[in-house]
Amino acid sequence: MGRYFFIVIIFTTIVLSTGCKKQQHSWPDMHSGWVFKNEQDSAWHSATVPGSVQSDLRAHQLIDPPFYRDNEKNIQWIDKKNWIYKKEFTFHRDQLYGEQGWLTFKGLDTYAKVYLNDTLIWATENMFVGKSIRVDPLLKNGKNILKIFFESPVKATLRYYNRLNYNLPVSANDNDTLGGIPGKRISVFARKAPVQFGWDFAPRILTTGIWRSVHFEKRPEAHIQQISVDQKSLNADSAIVDFNVKLYSVGPLKSALKLKIKGEVDRTYPLELPAGVSEHRFTMKIDDPELWWPRGYGDQHMYTVEAKLSRDKNHDDELSARFGLRSVELVQEPDSAGASFYFKINDTPVFARGANMVPLNILPADVTQTAIRDLLEKVVEANMNMVRVWGGGIYQRNYFYELCDSLGLLVWQDFMFACSMVPDYPGYFENVKHEVKYNVTRLKNHPSIVAWCGNNEVISAWNNWGWEKRVVRNQGRRVADKIYQSYDTLFHSIIPNVLSQHDPYRPYWSSSPQSAPGVPKSDTSGDRHYWMVWWGKAPFESYQTNYGRFMSEYGFQSIPSLSSLGLFMREADFSLRSPGFSNHQKSTGGNDRLMHYLDRYYTSETSFNNYPFLTQLLQARAMETAISTHRKKKPYCMGSLMWQLNDCWPAVSWSMVDFYGKKKAAYYAIKKAFNPVSIFADTLTQPFRLTIVNDDPDTEEVRYKLTVMDFYGKVFQKYTDEVEVSCDSNLVVNFDPELFKGFDPREMLLYLEFKDDGGWHESVLTLVDDNMLKLPRSQFAYELSEDNDGAILEVTSPVFIRSMFVNFMPYDVSFSSNFVDMLPDRTYEFKVSTKVDFKRLESSIRFKNVNGIIDDI
Repeated sequence: MGRYFFIVIIFTTIVLSTGCKKQQHSWPDMHSGWVFKNEQDSAWHSATVPGSVQSDLRAHQLIDPPFYRDNEKNIQWIDKKNWIYKKEFTFHRDQLYGEQGWLTFKGLDTYAKVYLNDTLIWATENMFVGKSIRVDPLLKNGKNILKIFFESPVKATLRYYNRLNYNLPVSANDNDTLGGIPGKRISVFARKAPVQFGWDFAPRILTTGIWRSVHFEKRPEAHIQQISVDQKSLNADSAIVDFNVKLYSVGPLKSALKLKIKGEVDRTYPLELPAGVSEHRFTMKIDDPELWWPRGYGDQHMYTVEAKLSRDKNHDDELSARFGLRSVELVQEPDSAGASFYFKINDTPVFARGANMVPLNILPADVTQTAIRDLLEKVVEANMNMVRVWGGGIYQRNYFYELCDSLGLLVWQDFMFACSMVPDYPGYFENVKHEVKYNVTRLKNHPSIVAWCGNNEVISAWNNWGWEKRVVRNQGRRVADKIYQSYDTLFHSIIPNVLSQHDPYRPYWSSSPQSAPGVPKSDTSGDRHYWMVWWGKAPFESYQTNYGRFMSEYGFQSIPSLSSLGLFMREADFSLRSPGFSNHQKSTGGNDRLMHYLDRYYTSETSFNNYPFLTQLLQARAMETAISTHRKKKPYCMGSLMWQLNDCWPAVSWSMVDFYGKKKAAYYAIKKAFNPVSIFADTLTQPFRLTIVNDDPDTEEVRYKLTVMDFYGKVFQKYTDEVEVSCDSNLVVNFDPELFKGFDPREMLLYLEFKDDGGWHESVLTLVDDNMLKLPRSQFAYELSEDNDGAILEVTSPVFIRSMFVNFMPYDVSFSSNFVDMLPDRTYEFKVSTKVDFKRLESSIRFKNVNGIIDDI
């Protein structure tokens, strides 16, 4: 009986304990269970967080696809409405176990008030800041309601716009007419992504919503909120590093903080914590430091510091932070021409090869980590080492900078100001100051960030675009001085002061382009944007005589491929003048410029279906000419950042990778032109010479072969040599002036091969523009075979084929190479990566080339 009673007791205990576990409440997931509605509506709809009103409305089919054809104009009503997001969740205070509950918002877009159980816990008017809020005193046992009221970004921003009694110069990129407020360019009055108000490559879509992640966290009554790292000194033997640790405590408490770095001596510091937030700075020495290097110069070593805050055995809190050790200097030394402008990393001059990056989506919450990784991997594949995060978009999420750290990509980081003078209404500067501090302290640990830049093209517009003169003429000198004083206060005082307090060891450049802070742009100092090719309709050859010390912008438009066009318009829209196509060409006069350049280098007298191919060749030739010039002028010129890397929606634009991730012809040209060791033809007129460029940190032994042949494979001349090229100079090789004597330049080519540590590289040079070449009729054979990741395509021609382009319309396919110049009687292999069924690939293959602009072979 006793044994039976004992078994019953055990069984009962197990059942009761199991029942207790079932009663335990899960910790609230703040990314699910949200609903939203227009403030005037009664019906709630499920919402995605992170997200936006536009994406949520589309998910419920309450609006048509915003990017399709000209649907953009039909969704302008959204930003005139107020919206509410709500989440109900169950919570019991015993879940805290004596600790605190904190609610963290990484970003609300833009004019938002947050209520927990009808208590206002945060009000913000800045898309670019986040906040952690202690909420356990407000939590109820049982049902809790979290509500966020979003005011219309148009109505809220107009409130500030109307406070100014003078007109502020703002770029025409702010599409006020489409937005229904003609004559009122309000973008600069809001701390919101400027690009969303419309740009010459972007639609006008003003998002609203919880655009970054939300977390509910349980924290001890004393805990670590943030670790910031300042590298005070660095040499071969040691580094001196300051760790600024932000702590929170419910009241005055005695505690101890332990800092630990792998391989270094741990340090423990006794602390007397005051109530609330306090910051504590600790200095540590790191012996024999391992450095973080840009890609191509060394390894990307990262350190981890682990912090542990202890009160007793039951009250510990831990946080870690990663950082890299490297020195960075923006070198601006006077010389005979003006002044240098280049980055020196770990005392090594680095030629910056890269691009300007815009947001990956005009609906930024829709961007996935996979999309970020895919884009940055394309950057690396294109032999780039720097990305400029352009000031008209957003500060990227932490994941972006973590990837740049690991990939060795340098980041030129703009603050979010572009092409507009700034207002001075009460509270504006404080709002910006908070934004700058928040993002600098969030991002400063990343060694990849090598420069902060105040704005894009603002001082250039004031000094060089006629803005100052226009204000003086229309509003008087007093207003002009007031406008410039606001600029001067923000970019030459407020932002530098925040940086001096929170990140004093990283260069700051107040505006791009300029020759010195507040000084107009120059060809002989500072950085330069060159746009006479494109805006000025200058020939590509103009790049060869227009360069500066650091080229931070230049570019040329192209039309996305037909397969991409088919994703955001109907085939009936395949016309330069159709509403569907025109809505995706945001550059004023853009189509006319494309036709101008087609007539100069190819022809505009062809079908629309040839325009994507031909305009992409134009873009490729333009970028190749610009980049080769910049690199040949090293060390006078020490940076080449093309405009632009990517798209924020499907569009006719300056991107080298379209919105769907498809590589344009320019991508392949840029990849070749940015190879660390490259050979460029210095001139295609007599006397002929080659310039060998070496960006590798070591001297390279470069072996090259130059073959002169006609388009049918007949060889006339061959040259072979091996030369030594140091990393800090270019080598010019001159050729016999008789090289081309007796040959018709319209019927010949130069085939250049060279070998460096990375293997063999090749390129084809022609001596006149493509429309002057006497190309043979296109003829070729191909074989497509199935492969594990897609297919292998082999193509052979008995004659020279200019720019062979392969596609599998309408399927999503990527290529190892494309737009290939094919020599006679040689087989070229195209690696095709796709998940599309092989039989569908076989039936959809298409070719196009300059020889005949042949379709549907």
